[in-house]
Amino acid sequence: MKYLYIIRHAKSSWEEPLLPDFQRPLKKRGMRDAKFMGKWLKKNKHVPEVIVSSPAIRARQTAELLADAMNLPLTALHFDDSVYDAQLADLFSIVTRQEAKINAMALIGHNPALTDFANLLTQNVHLQNLPTCGIWAVQFRVKRWEDIQEDSGQFLFFEYPKKHYDK
Repeated sequence: MKYLYIIRHAKSSWEEPLLPDFQRPLKKRGMRDAKFMGKWLKKNKHVPEVIVSSPAIRARQTAELLADAMNLPLTALHFDDSVYDAQLADLFSIVTRQEAKINAMALIGHNPALTDFANLLTQNVHLQNLPTCGIWAVQFRVKRWEDIQEDSGQFLFFEYPKKHYDK
């Protein structure tokens, strides 16, 4: 069994409108949300062994804050340039080339690619939009990541910060 947590970066700052997209950091709300969702994952026993993230500043910060909240070592974080401006084939390749000994991984990146990727993997449940710091979890009944195919994932859960704050 393999578990994939597709996570969009947390809310980014637009305080400096001339800052290149890649360089945009998280805003305070984004930092709070990333810590909260990391604690939620840990509390609910959904801790990935590996986090593969876009190297863009907002995604990197999200990955680091999530890892810290889950007590993951920094060695569990991997930054892959192809996640930043990813096509579906790029994301599929990242997931399917993971080592078989890894049972759970998180993929942190950007929309619209992540929403499209989530929909590519799950057959019966579809997502309109993965919000900032949202987590779409999918389970695969395979022993090796390379055996994952389109529509082969079973939807597990969809969590996002506002779902919890609005209560």
